[in-house]
Amino acid sequence: MTNMWTAIVAGTFAIIGAIAGNLTSAWRDSLRWKRELAREDIRWERDQMKESSRIAHENASDLRDRRISSYSEHLATVKLYESELDGLANVRDLSEIEARLSTLSQVESQVRTYREKVELICGDDIRSYFHSDAFTIDWLLISPRKPHFIRNVGDAAATNKAIEEAVHHFRLSAGDGRRKIRRYYEKMSMMMREEVGVSPAVQTDR
Repeated sequence: MTNMWTAIVAGTFAIIGAIAGNLTSAWRDSLRWKRELAREDIRWERDQMKESSRIAHENASDLRDRRISSYSEHLATVKLYESELDGLANVRDLSEIEARLSTLSQVESQVRTYREKVELICGDDIRSYFHSDAFTIDWLLISPRKPHFIRNVGDAAATNKAIEEAVHHFRLSAGDGRRKIRRYYEKMSMMMREEVGVSPAVQTDR
């Protein structure tokens, strides 16, 4: 009888041991799986962060390249506009005024076009300056106008004097416009360089 109970107890413990072993093994497998899953989640999050960072860097680089291109185009046309005004500030007669004003009108159109392109991609600081009283496009591009036709005032000497005075006032107007566009060019150059992180390589002419 004793041997039978001993066998039963031994068998019971054996069964319990087997079940406990299986449960322990299953628990360990579950724990390993959870750890592996957690590591996989961490790897996935790191990969996502790297990909997001790469995309953000590429987008930032692309925006910077587009800004540099648009800013360069705009500043080049502003510089050309200044050059045309400089020529107008040194005209000698009415016929020269008419020829130069035709070219100035074309350059003015280019300045407006490239400035519109800049405003689409520029930062807030530049955009706010574009809309400030000192830098509105209509304030900036007030081109000197051709003097009105001068009638014969009685004799050749008086007529010539009137023409000379008209040309003189026109040259003064063109000179004022040149100084204004020059201030704009210098301010925009500085702001645009700061925005794209480009240092001036050469001091601008005065």
